[in-house]
Amino acid sequence: MLDSFYENHNHLDPDFSIIFHPNFLSKSTQFNSIMHWHESIEMIYLIEGACNVVCGPNKVLAYPGDLILINANDLHKFQAISEHTHYYCLIIHSSLYESLGLDTLNLLFENKITNPKCIEIFNQIILEMTNQDTAYKVAVKGLIANLLVELIRHHILQNTSLMPLGQSNKKINLVKNAIQYIQKYYRNPITIEDICSDIGFSKYYFCRTFKEITNKTATDYINDLRCQYAQKLLRSGDYNVSETCEMAGFSNLAYFSRIYKKYVGYPPSSEK
Repeated sequence: MLDSFYENHNHLDPDFSIIFHPNFLSKSTQFNSIMHWHESIEMIYLIEGACNVVCGPNKVLAYPGDLILINANDLHKFQAISEHTHYYCLIIHSSLYESLGLDTLNLLFENKITNPKCIEIFNQIILEMTNQDTAYKVAVKGLIANLLVELIRHHILQNTSLMPLGQSNKKINLVKNAIQYIQKYYRNPITIEDICSDIGFSKYYFCRTFKEITNKTATDYINDLRCQYAQKLLRSGDYNVSETCEMAGFSNLAYFSRIYKKYVGYPPSSEK
């Protein structure tokens, strides 16, 4: 979702409330993913290449065969570190595990799952979702139930020092609040001072914390988002470069062209 940081997952089938899809990233593509969060557990299983996965306060390096779990409400993003990265993504809505009598929203799981049984179950889910044979939805729900039980039994973090509580949680909430503000106003000429005024933190503390959690400056984050939106506008064919510049929140055409080339790799006039 180019315009969203809090992902509100809408499921067309309320009785099968999961999102499952393959995804492909490239190191040469500037737009891999941006920090976002949602109330659902997300798991990715890497097939090819390598990528960094930011999961809340942690960064996990994933290689083929790795199963990565992103806890509910954790800020996260994916960044390819190889030219061709292929993974499967499974997002489990809370309504599914609640229907199974499981409460996972208040549990914190390990981010990297090496348990062969979990990986075997996930591969079975891939096969069911790919082939979609008779009653595959029932089969997938059963497999997810087994997977969740295995995670609850063996992969809950027991060491509270590893949990994003206290000061770490305060910092993550600061970034979430900033991202919500940026989401609302990034197409306007907002400043760092505007963000700090809205979230109630000093500029120094905000800039340092935002960089610590997201690994980029707030200005980079805003420009990244604006360029993604600009690319979407230009590729629609409905707007020229000048119109796109203004609609994406840039006040200067020359600056827009320079920033767009920096983030995308070529000037906006070359977009097709």
